[in-house]
Amino acid sequence: MIETESQTPLESIYNATTMETAKPEEHYINQYYLSYSRPKLIMETDLHDSPSISIHSILHSKVLNRNFFVQSIDRDLKESTVHIKLKEV
Repeated sequence: MIETESQTPLESIYNATTMETAKPEEHYINQYYLSYSRPKLIMETDLHDSPSISIHSILHSKVLNRNFFVQSIDRDLKESTVHIKLKEV
């Protein structure tokens, strides 16, 4: 990454999410490692299509007591169903 005013390479940037200062590459590697370092539950299900089903949804399973985000949505317009792939947060 390059600073726009002086056109010099950035030594480090602040990540407000993790409250750390490091090189951009380190932030990327750390986030990638944290995302894949522990196994996460992936669940797939078919539901009746509804406007409330969105890629931005965070869903909670009472049975598993876990939160999931939508990883992918496949809509079947003919049958009015949706196939959702959810991944544990």
